[in-house]
Amino acid sequence: MTHTPATLREDIDHTPAGLGGVPQQAAAKAQGNPLAAGLIAFGAGLLTASLVPASDKEKHAAAALQDKAGPLKAEAAGAARELAQDMKASAQDAVQSVKDTAADAAGHVQQEGSVAAAEVRDRAQDAKAHVQDASAGTRT
Repeated sequence: MTHTPATLREDIDHTPAGLGGVPQQAAAKAQGNPLAAGLIAFGAGLLTASLVPASDKEKHAAAALQDKAGPLKAEAAGAARELAQDMKASAQDAVQSVKDTAADAAGHVQQEGSVAAAEVRDRAQDAKAHVQDASAGTRT
């Protein structure tokens, strides 16, 4: 649908009556606040731009931009896939490293546990022998 100044005027005339006071209300709220006034002006510009259809030059420029962006889009997708594969390999290496470290730690803990158990066993035997010797000495 193409808009001409006449059709735009008709669209504006057919807007609800409640919208008629919007500019005045906005101006009253923005009084003394330049940032609010700028935002209101920006919003009004966006609204106006959305009512005006794209020109042939704009449509042509958008089509040309899409044509030029196609190869870049494919290249970016390829780079993203390559990055994902590299990260996957790095993550797998990190997981393997953690597994190896955990296995080494488990081996050390097992070895330390065996040594500690042997020491406890030796001390228990020494204590048993000491108690037996002491008990044999009190009987005589």
